[in-house]
Amino acid sequence: MFTRLTLVLALFVSLLAEAGPPKKRPSEAERKAFAHALSLGRKAAKAKDYAGALAALEAALKLSPRSPSVLGELGWAHFNAGQLDKAAAHTESAIDTASRAKQLGALHYNRGRILEAQGKKEEARVAYTESLGLRANETVRKRVDGLGGPLVRSTTAAAAATADKAAVEVVSYYCESCDGTADEGCTCGGAPTEIGEGGIESFEVVHIEGSGEPGGSVDTHVLVVGHGGRFFGMGVVADGYTPGVAYIYNSGSVDAVRVEDLLPELPGKELVIEATNGTVDHDPGVESTSSDEKKTWMICGLAKGRPTCATLTRAVDWSNNELGPDWEVGKELDSGKWSLDVSVSGGKISVALGKGTREGDLPPATQACLGTFTFAGLSERACVDTVVAE
Repeated sequence: MFTRLTLVLALFVSLLAEAGPPKKRPSEAERKAFAHALSLGRKAAKAKDYAGALAALEAALKLSPRSPSVLGELGWAHFNAGQLDKAAAHTESAIDTASRAKQLGALHYNRGRILEAQGKKEEARVAYTESLGLRANETVRKRVDGLGGPLVRSTTAAAAATADKAAVEVVSYYCESCDGTADEGCTCGGAPTEIGEGGIESFEVVHIEGSGEPGGSVDTHVLVVGHGGRFFGMGVVADGYTPGVAYIYNSGSVDAVRVEDLLPELPGKELVIEATNGTVDHDPGVESTSSDEKKTWMICGLAKGRPTCATLTRAVDWSNNELGPDWEVGKELDSGKWSLDVSVSGGKISVALGKGTREGDLPPATQACLGTFTFAGLSERACVDTVVAE
């Protein structure tokens, strides 16, 4: 019988499928072998020797099975070799493990090209929109213009909401029933917090934590809201997932949770969550290490009868450094930071430049979020991830 407990266990197993203690850092010899194989693969791909590129990149992948650089370049080599299914699989894996915005922008463009070649033009349009939301690029712009132009609203969270339907009941089980005995790795904050009448009825920030083989750890907070006798998964708020390799470390924390009646256009009260997510990504293929810290501002309410959450990145601080022989942070290559001031007054959401930030510091999509908006207006901006309960 396919029960809610079965769903719970399925979600937890999927989260821990690659869990366990982080592996030791590779030796200098392993790093050199990896960098050499990656260099050979890139040279072969540039020379359009795709068979040679695939062989070299597969060798690099064995040394670093979850390197987004290798997975992405393997996907692109398969694409150029006309092997679309393999290209799609490797590119999706690269997107799952990548953390840097610039790299993710390139990977979503690659994904769009693959989808176009498969005849999936509307899905390709979504991928190109994702790419433009992460970085400005004229090549991507021309490509998506040929398919009708970029989508107005963000697609990442919308796609996640669609894919997350099965997890809705899973997470609601944690909210109602997790007592620390069903799975030793699970912790839960107790019963959902009641908000009041008229709008979203309750919410819970569910804490899922654990580890297992073959490597990695999970320490993630997921937002669940209750309405009309049902629970809805609204996505990850703070992500502490570390994927079992020495190259990538994530850390996330929930900084503030408030319930207030802020927006007259929405019934009942609204939920506001502030969170911080950080990533460190060592890339021995290019001998560099990047890190970033992002602060997000999320507001959730009942819009058109459905729980809806809009999330805006309100601060970014990133750097890229040389990677030292013992994986210490070396000379700074480049860095940057920007911030937004977000406030709610008179039933409207205002987004302004933060202290020391110039408009040109912001990604193009984020520049479109400067101004004063209704909830509906903000949730439709391309710089905002919006989740609507299905």
